[in-house]
Formats: sequence, structure tokens, C-alpha cells
Amino acid sequence: MIRHRTRPRNSALLLSALVLAAQACGSSGDGGSTPPTPAITIALSPTSASVQQGGSTNVTATVTATGGFTGTPTATLTGAPTGVTITPAGVQTSGATTTITVSVSVASTVAAGTYNLTVTASGAGVSSVTATFVLTVTAAPASSYALSLTPASLSIAQGANATVTVNLARTNFTNAVTLAAEGLPSGVTAAFNTSPTTGNSSTLTLTATASATAGVSNVTIRGTATGATDQTATLVLTVTAVTTGNYTLSATPATASVAQGANVTSTININRTGGFAGSVALAVTGAPTGVTATLNPTSTTGNTSTLTIAASATATTGAATLTITGTATGLANQTTTVGVTVTTTGGGSGNVTLDYSACSSKPIWVAAQDGSGPWTRITGTNNIYKFSVTTGKGGYAATSQDGTSTSTEVSLFTQAELTSGVIALCNDVGTRSVTGTVAGLGQTDAAFVSMGDASATVTAASLNFTLNDMLSGPQDLVAYRTNLLAGPSAGDRAVIIRDLNTASGGSVGTVDFGGSGAITPASGTITVTGGLAGDTYTQSMSYLTGASCTTGTLYFATGGTSPTLTAFGIPAASQRATDFHQLLVATGTATTSRSVLASFHSFGNQTIALGAALPTPTITSLSGSYKRLQAALTIPSDYQTFASFSYDQGGKDASVETSYGYLGSASATIAFPDFSGVAGFDPTWLPASSATVSTSLTVAGANVAITSPSFSFCSEGLRLKLATVSGSN
Repeated sequence: MIRHRTRPRNSALLLSALVLAAQACGSSGDGGSTPPTPAITIALSPTSASVQQGGSTNVTATVTATGGFTGTPTATLTGAPTGVTITPAGVQTSGATTTITVSVSVASTVAAGTYNLTVTASGAGVSSVTATFVLTVTAAPASSYALSLTPASLSIAQGANATVTVNLARTNFTNAVTLAAEGLPSGVTAAFNTSPTTGNSSTLTLTATASATAGVSNVTIRGTATGATDQTATLVLTVTAVTTGNYTLSATPATASVAQGANVTSTININRTGGFAGSVALAVTGAPTGVTATLNPTSTTGNTSTLTIAASATATTGAATLTITGTATGLANQTTTVGVTVTTTGGGSGNVTLDYSACSSKPIWVAAQDGSGPWTRITGTNNIYKFSVTTGKGGYAATSQDGTSTSTEVSLFTQAELTSGVIALCNDVGTRSVTGTVAGLGQTDAAFVSMGDASATVTAASLNFTLNDMLSGPQDLVAYRTNLLAGPSAGDRAVIIRDLNTASGGSVGTVDFGGSGAITPASGTITVTGGLAGDTYTQSMSYLTGASCTTGTLYFATGGTSPTLTAFGIPAASQRATDFHQLLVATGTATTSRSVLASFHSFGNQTIALGAALPTPTITSLSGSYKRLQAALTIPSDYQTFASFSYDQGGKDASVETSYGYLGSASATIAFPDFSGVAGFDPTWLPASSATVSTSLTVAGANVAITSPSFSFCSEGLRLKLATVSGSN
């Protein structure tokens, strides 16, 4: 096989770089046969095209040699008007067939119309062949440009500024365009970066003074340029009036229980920001039949108002939600809620009311003490108990039973603490049960799903979950995904679905940690101070939402010996004003521990100062028909809010909790009472006198005032320091 290759000879030809690949093959056929006649053929693809003035198109020409033609063909072009040029784009040969792709360029000066171009290929000893290419030249559009805006509407507060992108769509137009803004409201100025511009965009900055005219205006953006008519685009501009600062409302506590014929109070907090000092008018709605809800004051420039909830003797029992609405001139209305449960009148009488109605395990025996007087059994109705405290301090005790296990709890407080409101001994327990599914969970991940004080843990083994005993009403679903092996990290994800009110038996749907609603957590450095040599550190994070301060678990994490920890939480963009993080940092040994519970809204770096080491208490046994212990110690100043001393053995638990106000001194003795002579008391509920029991003493101190046996953890800046010493006796 022989291949002949030629160089391009004439660049003016349409196919000036045509190369013929010819194949000459000897024949060993019959001696008398007639040899084939040499010839060439030519074909174009496509055979026609439409090109705009100033544009171009590609054409592929194929020349095929037959009959043993081995010459060098030439090609010529006829019919092309001035301004049409042909440029070879490359040559490729394959056997007896030659292909070449050429570019047909049309100058902007070529007149619009249809042109029949003829390509002729010829060679020595063969007949010439032709192919026709129909070229249609179309007129280019006239030089122009158009304006558009991104965005086309804009809102600016008085004293603020914002930007708009002015887009210039150019068509054969390169001249500079000068931009201007027309129809601006009073007090608003405009600046372009840049103007004039030869580019395709310019940034418009609109600035409103503090006294700019509020309202909606149509602002015309005009473009002026040589060689083109003026172009315009319209911006809808809204200037909003600004009132200095703002406020939100919250309630402390956000839930309350009131017996028929009694009353309770809640403090409505006006949380002012940005220097807002105006008057806020307050109103309350949603009280059930027989319940009166009043606010004092109803309008204030202060920071609080007292909500009094009074239930008549015939008030409708059950749960209800009170809505408190705040109104202030120039600001959007703000609301908060207080959940109230009306209970039937309890047995007995007095200025202290104990409410066990929400407890899953109801007491089988209740007693009370006024001052240092005798303990006396009290009876109740519908798990509501009443007694009187008149001597400055007092207490109550209750025994509950679960199968063969018993627990006797003693609580000692001042008269003011005991009479500040109904003492709800257990959190509300809901009756709803809802289901759901988790997506976006890896094989070593765990997801904690919480809603309405119900929670569930989900792993890859089963992506379905059920939330039982969930509170009624709208609730926020809080879910957090973390890796069980690596611990909390920047790769964690959270999902918060607000205000769900799924009916019992229904589904909350799919909680998708890989979807668009997944939240990348914020991170912060936790610096723990006050640690001791050999301490190890752990942390856990919860997220509290809603007026009722319901708790959602984010993660639990073990640490090492370093007092510097990395914590993760919810970024500001995903928070509501009533949301709080709750971080628990703990350290200690096998028999001692110290911890701090911190509450804060915005996530960021935190310094957590541990309280002082707790001195080892002196624990002694007291006389009685069952195991009675007392603990004596000096309470450090870090922990002078309340204390708890407990011991247990074989499913028989005893505990005493007391406020620091009741103790009255840092030198404290906490003793379990002698109930031997109290009606209805059974000594077998407690460990035998000779039993060896496990003991635990915990003291706590808070940096906020605690005026009742319970308080809300949704308190900005709360620091609750705890210390525990455990042992046996």
C-alpha cells in the first residue's frame, strides 16, 4: 500500500488544504480483464448553513479516489462574495478517502442574502467534480443594550443602606453607559460603582438617613450612552421607619398549677434591647372558665409585670394556655405563654399546697412539719395536699412505691419558699405518643430526638422512633446527630422543626440530617478553671425551647484531662429569642465530683469556673427503728443555695433536701427525721439500722435568686455549681 501526502498550495481556495489519499493496488486477476477507470468524488456536510453577519460556520468536505487514481487534485471556489473567507481547520486522511473541516467566516460588511458557493475538485486524468454549498447571510441586530436590576425591589430601614446590581445586557454595543437614579424619596441618596461603565454591571448603593421619608417609591434607573437611546429599569424601594431598640417577653415560671379556690403568680419579663425604653402595654387571653388572669401593672416602662392566676372553687379543671401580648408604639407585638393546670381542691387546709397530680408515681404516705415541731401525717384529695407553716420554716415528706422498691424524700425550706406558690412536685407528663423516621444517619452515628419533654435515641440499626408521654400543644422538635466513636464535632448536624402539634398516634415525618433543613452546629471553646490534678472532664449539651422551657438533648461527651473542651450548639440564625443552651461540665474522681450547669442563649466561647472542693462530711448514725443518718459539714460559699443528703440499700432510698435559707448557716447538719411515731409510717420502707448503705451528699449554689423549691433553667447567664461526695456507712 502506498499513501501520497501533499502540502496545501493555495490558501484562497475553499478547500485549500485538501489532501487526497489514494490507494493503488496491483491486480492479479484474469489476464484479459479491463482495468478500472480512475475518478474522484466530492461531498460536503452540511450542504447549507445560515450565518449572521460577523459570524461563522464549519463545513466538512470529503474527497474519495476510485479506480486507482493517484494524482494530486486541486480545488477552486466560485460564487463567494467579498468578505467571506475560508480557513482550513485541519486535515485527516484515511485510505482512499480525504476529509477536511473548514471554517466559513462572514464579515460584518457582507450583505444579507443567499449565496450559492461552488466547490470544484479536479485532477490529471480524471473528470472534474463539483459540490454546491448554500450560504445564507442574515443581518446582525442593531447595536443596543438593556437594563435590569437584581433585586428589583428593596427595603431599607431609616439610617441604613443596601445595594442593588444594575445589569447591562449589551448587543453589539461597547460604548460607555452613564447611570443615574431618578425619583428618590427625600433623605435617600444613590451612588454607582462604576458610572460611566463599559462593563456588564454596576453596583448601586442606596443610603437612607435617619430622617428619610418612610414609604414605598418607584425609583427609575436611567442609562445614557452615545449611539443608543436611553434605557430604564424600575426599582420598588421601601423605606421603613425605625424605633430605637426592641423587646421580647418571657415568663418565669412558664408553667403553673393552681388548685380550685387558690391562686398562683408568674413574672412576665420585658427583655429590652437596643436602648428601647418605651412603655409596653400588656394583655392576657386564654383563661379557662372560672379562672381569672390579671396583670399588674398592665402598662409599664419597667422590666416586669406580675401575672396572677386565680381559680374559683368551681373553675374548670385541666390544662390551658394563657397568652400574654405586649404592644409598644412603632414595634411589632410580642407574645409569651404560660401553661396553667387547674386541679381539684386538695385535702386539708393551710398556706402550703403540694401538688403530686402530675407524678407518674403517686405518694403512699405524706407528712408535714411546722418549724421544729412534730411531724404529722396529712391526707389529700386527688393528690393535692395542704398544711400550714407559721414559724419561719417547715418541711414535708413523702414515700412512693414502685413494686418492692420504696423512696422516702424529705424537703425542708423556709416559710417564704414554701408559700410562694403551689409546689408542683413533678413536671407535667403528657399523654401523646407520636412516631417518626430519621434519615442521613451513618453506621456509627446516633441521633437524639426530643419533643415536648419526650425523647428517643436512634441508631442505624433502626431508623424509626417513638416519642411517648409527650406534652400537649405545639412543641419544637429538636434532633441532633453525632458520631458515637469520634464524639461531637463540626461534622454533627441538628434539625429543629418548630411548633409541631401532631395528634397522638400521628407521625412527625422524616427528620433528615442530610436535607436542606439540617443545621451545621456552631462551635466554641469551653475553658474550665478551678480543676485539680488528676481530674477528668466531661460535657453534655441540651437545648431548651419554648415558653415552657422543654429540654432537647444534643449530645453527651467524655473528655480527658485537659480543661479546654470544644463544645457545639445551635447557631444564632436558627434560634428564637426563647431558646437556651444548657451546658453541663463535670470533673472529679470515683468518690467526688464537681460540675457546673450553665444556661445561655447565644453560642460562643465560655469560661466555666468550678466551685471549691467539698470538704468530706462527717456522717454519723442516729437512733431509731431504721437506718437514720446525719451529715455535718461546713458548706463553701460557692454552694450556699441548697443541699441534698441521700442513702440507699436494696431498693430502699432515703433523702433529705434543704435550702440554705432553712439551714441558716454554713456550718450545717442535715439529718433524716425520726418518723417512728407518725401515723401510717412503715419503718420497713427504709434500710434496717444494721444495714450498710451507699451515701451521697450534694451541695449547690446558683448565681440567680431562687425563691421557691423549683425554678426555671431558661435564665440567661445562669450558673449552677454542684459538688458531690459519695461513700458508704
